[in-house]
Amino acid sequence: MLKLALRTIGFILGLLASAIVLIIDILYSLTNTLVKAGGGSGFQSHFFIGILLVIIGAVGAFLADPLPTASVVLMLIAGIAFFFLVGFWAVIPAIVFLLAILLVFFDRNRAKA
Repeated sequence: MLKLALRTIGFILGLLASAIVLIIDILYSLTNTLVKAGGGSGFQSHFFIGILLVIIGAVGAFLADPLPTASVVLMLIAGIAFFFLVGFWAVIPAIVFLLAILLVFFDRNRAKA
């Protein structure tokens, strides 16, 4: 029973972190577009790579119950790679991803019991 509860919480936190990544990615890219439309030089944004990271994080969250090790790896990849896209703003979803990773990782051996 506890296994189901911890992995379900990890699943929900992983989806929440993916949603936060999506929101930050949209806002970051929108800011870039508005700066360039206003005549500024702007900065490099990678909207579609951010969308790919949202998908990777969401897939990792969905794999929390059947494949916990794969889930941890995918959410870790999404959390770390997002730092390269938006810099400091990635701290917010990284904390949520970290909580989800910890819940799923430490509960992975209970499936064998």
